[in-house]
Amino acid sequence: MVNNKKMAAYRTVVLLVTALFCFAYLSYTQIMPEGKLMLKWQNQFNQYINAFAMTPFGHRISIGTAEGDVFVYEETGQLICQKTFSSPVQELFFSSNGQELYVKTYNLLLLDIKNNSVIWEKFKPNHYIEKVWTYRNGNIGLLFLSKTNLEYVFMLINSKGHTLQEFNLPEMYDKFEPLCSDEDNYLFIASESNDLYHMSLNGMVNWFSRLDPPSVKSNDQPSFWLDINSNGEVCLAYTHEQFGKKGFLVVYYNEAGDVLWQNEIKQPIIHVQFSDDGKKVMVNTMEEFIIFRTNGSILLNRDQWGYYSLQAHLMPTSAMIGFYSKYLIQNMQWSSNNEYPNKAMLRLMSLDFQKTKWQKRLHYRDQYFLVSSDGRKYLEIIKPDTIQLYQYQYVPRKT
Repeated sequence: MVNNKKMAAYRTVVLLVTALFCFAYLSYTQIMPEGKLMLKWQNQFNQYINAFAMTPFGHRISIGTAEGDVFVYEETGQLICQKTFSSPVQELFFSSNGQELYVKTYNLLLLDIKNNSVIWEKFKPNHYIEKVWTYRNGNIGLLFLSKTNLEYVFMLINSKGHTLQEFNLPEMYDKFEPLCSDEDNYLFIASESNDLYHMSLNGMVNWFSRLDPPSVKSNDQPSFWLDINSNGEVCLAYTHEQFGKKGFLVVYYNEAGDVLWQNEIKQPIIHVQFSDDGKKVMVNTMEEFIIFRTNGSILLNRDQWGYYSLQAHLMPTSAMIGFYSKYLIQNMQWSSNNEYPNKAMLRLMSLDFQKTKWQKRLHYRDQYFLVSSDGRKYLEIIKPDTIQLYQYQYVPRKT
């Protein structure tokens, strides 16, 4: 009987140790990166970098400066185009084929990269360009703000600069967030007064609604986070308050304005984004990120294992997650404006096996970045004047 008890205890210990080693190995294979980012090239400018862009797979890179210079590079680091404009470069957008570059200064200009020449320039008298959208079919959406009143005008133009549609947005007297789908078919507007407008790009309002329960305004956070896919479906997340208690709600609308599903989230929300195919949507909170299917079921729910989320980006087959260490935040000297610590970590994770492909440290206050849609190229912009392009390289683990 004693021997049987000893044998049972021995087996229990062996089972626990085996389980512990299996858990440690699985954690290692999930957390430790399969590869690393290798520096391909870098360049330092003698000007302040104002804008940057990259084609979806990182074949071309463009940099715009506060002095009005635009540089276009191949992924090899070869400079293939340089142009100087009379105004500071505010934003850059590659065309769908990567052969042209949209340059936003006070106006919008289309630059022919091969011929190093401006094809056309678009502006509206007595208006500023507030926002630019590029669509997959080559058309462009422009949101203008009047210099004399709060009138907003949306303009749809084609790749030749010809105006296809032009209409005024509904009158709004508080802050609002406008978003367009990837195709040139839908415009969605959410205002701080909880008004929601779903519009076609001919100016027609498809549906109007108000958030219920309403959103809670915060001085240091947006009132809501939202995105729209090419089918006209909208995912909107926001903070609300009921009976003196705050909550965090994710609401999913179809193109007709019907609420298909909603989900209460435990943590404050910091980002919402559809995947490129519009079939899944990511909700990034302070301590986790959740990927929903469009029917409301959860594809992935991942906490940050002791880290605070910084930001995240959903790609077709992977997700990039940024985060801070809770230990750093809890032990730092907080300043009056509650700035986060400099050091952060970026991690690219595959969605199929949820494995870490690569990770990169980041000094968040002076480093910006772009990641290609396949996650294999990483462009880092180190303010004020340096860029670095990295390429993913698989590193086989030793057995």
